[in-house]
Amino acid sequence: MSSWHASVRASVGTFLLEVALRGDSGPIAIIGPNGSGKTTFLRFLAGAIAPDLAEFVLGTRTLVNTQTGIHTPMEQRRIGYLPQGYSLFSHLNVLDNVSFGLSTGPGKLIRSERHSRAQDILGELGCSALAHRPAEGLSGGEQQRVALARALVIEPELLLLDEPLAALDATTRRTVRIFLSERLKMFGRPSIIATHDVRDVVALGASVYALDNGRVVQSGSLEDLFRDPASEFIAEFIGPSIP
Repeated sequence: MSSWHASVRASVGTFLLEVALRGDSGPIAIIGPNGSGKTTFLRFLAGAIAPDLAEFVLGTRTLVNTQTGIHTPMEQRRIGYLPQGYSLFSHLNVLDNVSFGLSTGPGKLIRSERHSRAQDILGELGCSALAHRPAEGLSGGEQQRVALARALVIEPELLLLDEPLAALDATTRRTVRIFLSERLKMFGRPSIIATHDVRDVVALGASVYALDNGRVVQSGSLEDLFRDPASEFIAEFIGPSIP
């Protein structure tokens, strides 16, 4: 079981993020209104933001400690990250996009092995037929599934998912939600999902951190938040009853 903890103080423009979270191998859901700091926190964990003051420990590895000068580069963190904007390489086809993370860092593989692993994960997501299509010609839902495959294929020590199902149609969203729930149970490693959909939290059995204005305002199980929501947003997020 992999435990992790992270505390960060980071100024991003006029926004100040001050958050401390910890978890184990179970999934964590981060909720909050737009602009609350969900994406900023995930980007810090991924290595895309240099914090003012922070510590980030994943298992036995200290990835960030500003007091001792540790700042592990993004490509060495073994973190799978699915950002909101997908960030696919438009000049590469789907197979090369998915396998890209296996071409660098400590888990680097030769091209044939990279493609084999990428093809397998595309098959699990039901999009093998996309393998040789150019990324720039994909629909939003197709891009989302390809980006999810790319995050999963490296078998990361931590998986970060920023609104992973938002661009999918209702039928595909249900299918991918089930796949993601089953995959994370098999994964046995930490995962953090930023979401606006309570059904994601229920499906993943995730514990919840609620953010507002760059700070944690409530945490616990979905049932805890349902019984005593700390804000109007949290009450509306959960709805009149837990699904």
